[in-house]
Amino acid sequence: KEYMSRVRGGANSTTIRVSDQRVSAFVSRMDILVPLNKGAVTHVVERLSPETVILGERERIADDEGVESVRVLDIPFNQIASDLGGKIYSNVVAIGAIVGLLGLDLDRVVSYVRQFFSEKPQEVIDNNAKAVQAGYDTVAQQDVPDELRLKLKTDPKIKDELLLSGAEAVGLGAIAGGCTFIASYPMSPSTGVLIFLAQHGLE
Repeated sequence: KEYMSRVRGGANSTTIRVSDQRVSAFVSRMDILVPLNKGAVTHVVERLSPETVILGERERIADDEGVESVRVLDIPFNQIASDLGGKIYSNVVAIGAIVGLLGLDLDRVVSYVRQFFSEKPQEVIDNNAKAVQAGYDTVAQQDVPDELRLKLKTDPKIKDELLLSGAEAVGLGAIAGGCTFIASYPMSPSTGVLIFLAQHGLE
C-alpha cells in the first residue's frame, strides 16, 4: 500500500502480486491497473508498459498521462454502481471485474463478499453481491486477452501456512523482539500495526 497526504490532495494506491510461487519483493511493472479516480493513471505512469491493461472508465481517465499507450477495457464502474443504489458500490463492481478478467471462481468471491458485509443490513449485503456479479458480467462481454487469465496450480502442502499482512508481520516482529510498550499517534499506514499490537498485548 502507498499512502500520500489526502489532506493535500495526494493519491493512494495498492499493489497486489498474484502467483502460485512465493513472492518476496516489489516489482515496478503493472500488468493490470484499476484506476478509481481521475489522475490515478498519471500517478503510476512510470510503471505502465505496452502490455498493461487498464480496467476503468475511459471517459474518466481520458486526460491522464499514459492512457494512449496501453489497452483500456472500458468498464462503467460508477454507472453500474449507481444503478444498484449508489456510487459507494463502485469498488465492489471493480472487484467483480477483476474476478472476471482473471477467470476466478465467482461463487467463492460472492460468498466472501456476503460474509464480509454480514453485519450490514440485508439490502446492503445483496447489493454488494449484485455489484460483484455486475462487474463480472461486464468483463465477460469484453475481448479479454487470454494471457491475462490466471492459470495457477493448487498446492495442498501450503494449506496450513499463515497468510499475513505487512502490518501483522511488523506487529509479530515487534512482539518477538520484546516490545512491551508503544506510544504512537494512529495514522495510516501505521494504524494496522497499532491495532494488531493492541489485540495481542498482555492484559
